[in-house]
Amino acid sequence: MIPDKFDLDFSDAGNLIYITAHDKSMPSDHDTVILVYRTGFPSVSAFYDVFNVWFKYEDTLIDATGNFGDYVTVATGSMLIMFRQY
Repeated sequence: MIPDKFDLDFSDAGNLIYITAHDKSMPSDHDTVILVYRTGFPSVSAFYDVFNVWFKYEDTLIDATGNFGDYVTVATGSMLIMFRQY
């Protein structure tokens, strides 16, 4: 279930949707989770990946780009950080 506080971003290449959400089960100083869904034909979506990032939801902005959901760029405060899922 997607929480009531979330941000949606579509990849500019490929068929990925990124949902940045506030995770109430995590501590308040790092309560952000990024859910990645892959869309398909005709209009099917499947859960693809999840990133648990250690930042506050209110201070986080993601950039979704590329054909694969293995990398995500996060801007928080004055930092720009790239995460890779293994």
